[in-house]
Amino acid sequence: MKTLLYFAVFATCLWSCSQKKKQDVDPEKLLNELMEKTDLVSEETAKGMISSVSFGSKKQPIRFYLTKQTSEDEMREKLAPLFEFLTTETGLFFEMHIPSTYQDMIMAFARDEAHVALMNSLSYIKAKDAYGVKAQLKIIRFRSASYYGQIIASAELGIEDIEGLQGKSMAYTDPASASGYLYPHHILFENNIVPSKVIFGGSHSAVVRMIYNGEVDAGATYYSAPDSEGKIRDARARLLDEYPDLAQKVKVVTITRPIPNDPIAIGRQIDKKLAYEIGNALIKFMSTPEAKTSLGSLYGIDGFVRANDMEYNTLREAMFIEDSLANLPVPTF
Repeated sequence: MKTLLYFAVFATCLWSCSQKKKQDVDPEKLLNELMEKTDLVSEETAKGMISSVSFGSKKQPIRFYLTKQTSEDEMREKLAPLFEFLTTETGLFFEMHIPSTYQDMIMAFARDEAHVALMNSLSYIKAKDAYGVKAQLKIIRFRSASYYGQIIASAELGIEDIEGLQGKSMAYTDPASASGYLYPHHILFENNIVPSKVIFGGSHSAVVRMIYNGEVDAGATYYSAPDSEGKIRDARARLLDEYPDLAQKVKVVTITRPIPNDPIAIGRQIDKKLAYEIGNALIKFMSTPEAKTSLGSLYGIDGFVRANDMEYNTLREAMFIEDSLANLPVPTF
């Protein structure tokens, strides 16, 4: 009987909300209205009942997290058309968040602060296994659903192969990066290469810049094969305008095995219907002229396809191997 009463009261409140646009729904007002109509519903129960209709309102926008690629100001400027499109397409409000590190993004899911995220594959697996995050879409770059890591080095050192990295200083991007740490690190381990020192630059561009400026001998970043005309498309490409001779001064030593492309991840608070709606909007955005100067410019994204978590099992296997090496010392200065 109580269940029927709950449903009747909740349905009444929802009907009143349906007379307004989605973004006009005030979850706090709806909660108070529901509590006033019956004393049989606890505040906790009422909050759970309205959670599915409150996401996307002005007071509770859908929080969209994106991995940091450049300055936050530049990212917000380039991504503004995306967020405008999402609101127009879905009738929902979105809020942009740009965490400083991959770990910050994972913890945002842990605290249920993140609703949607463009995150790297390694961070996704950690968030999936620990906090129930789901992969909704997968990035397509250069017509491929996978990418690679690479180890690059200063051309002045004449390093031609992995053995030449023995005793050299090494920069990785982030411990939670597949292409900028996990896969390249495993290559060094398999070949018994021990760097003289190891540091983390924080981003792919930072690692490239450190090698160019002579701060470290070598480093690890993402890799994409050159185009048909030989133009480079790996992490060095972003800095060519700043350093025109970069391709001559920073050389590729080796590349890793394939890594599944980064996903669009959905937090556990978002139901399947809303997740699918957001995914559709993102797919549609990639057919607009603005896509190339926003997601294309910042992340090299050409499009999206629907994702399946099983596609990330090869990365899970690599993570398992890395975990088994966790007790081995890595010199850091």
